[in-house]
Amino acid sequence: MTYTIIGIIGLFLILTAFFLENSGRLNRKDIKYDSLNLIGATFLIIYAINLKSTIFIILNGAWLLISLKDIIKWVIKR
Repeated sequence: MTYTIIGIIGLFLILTAFFLENSGRLNRKDIKYDSLNLIGATFLIIYAINLKSTIFIILNGAWLLISLKDIIKWVIKR
């Protein structure tokens, strides 16, 4: 049950970032967008590890790394 809640939170965070960006309320270059995706992907990786779903781990690992790269770029610019 705990892993399901973690998965739901991860799903909610990524979909929230997508919805906010798609509705024009959040810019794709905004650190909030990347932070939501980074945290969401992390939660979904935890969920996927519990499921032993390699494909899901790889997919969210890529999502996490792309978000992390953008956050690092944002921090360096500051």
